[in-house]
Amino acid sequence: AVGGDENNVGPTVQNNEDHIIIRSCTVQNLGDGTTYRIAILVQSMYTNMNNITIDSCTINGVDSHGIAIYANRYTAITRSCDTVYIGYNNITNCGMYDNPLGHNIFLNNAVNVCIIEHNTITQGSYDADGICLSQNTYEGEVPKNVIIRYNDVRITNQPAVFIDAGYNCSANIYYNLFYVSSMIAYRDAVFIVAYPWASAVFNIWNNVIICGGNISSSNVLGFYGSGATTAIRNNILVSLGTNVSGNYPFMTSESPTH
Repeated sequence: AVGGDENNVGPTVQNNEDHIIIRSCTVQNLGDGTTYRIAILVQSMYTNMNNITIDSCTINGVDSHGIAIYANRYTAITRSCDTVYIGYNNITNCGMYDNPLGHNIFLNNAVNVCIIEHNTITQGSYDADGICLSQNTYEGEVPKNVIIRYNDVRITNQPAVFIDAGYNCSANIYYNLFYVSSMIAYRDAVFIVAYPWASAVFNIWNNVIICGGNISSSNVLGFYGSGATTAIRNNILVSLGTNVSGNYPFMTSESPTH
């Protein structure tokens, strides 16, 4: 762990850490499916952090998250993680402990300027989703200026990308392969749900997104929220399901601004 919180996950004294590189590390079989554990954790609880690089690592088997950037986890005082690079990692078998649901790559709260590229993610035997952008309860403390590109994400029954951060969250998602072989109900291969979206911006283009299975209300690309500025273009959206109560290439329940 880089950074820490009041539960002493990592050092409890921080000094604006910057230019930290985690490279070519291997984490295997971390946990036994009974405890919340994270393979690689960067957390700005006490001071801001910037220029964090996590690349060329292998993660295989962890109770909860593979790579997690937790900015300002519990307090309303902004402590951000800025300029983060996550690339060329191979991640599988996350989420052995399913409480809460694990994520292979997880950005939470005030993560500003982050590139996620050239990662290979496979779900394996457990229930972690692919790439997740999220927030706790503090308004505006959301991931912003995130680029998700050139990733190969193959998931069995969870979203390949799950974004549940509102307000001014922003992400550009392009040139990825997202494949979900058999989605559970009420989830989509790329699943974006956030309230309110106020000034959120999502650009999604030139991706191949495939969703298999015949589960109802399980679609390829879904937006659920209002007020976002959204550009969706030049994607190949493939639904392999035949359920008439779902399995649509695109689904939205609200009114994003296209």
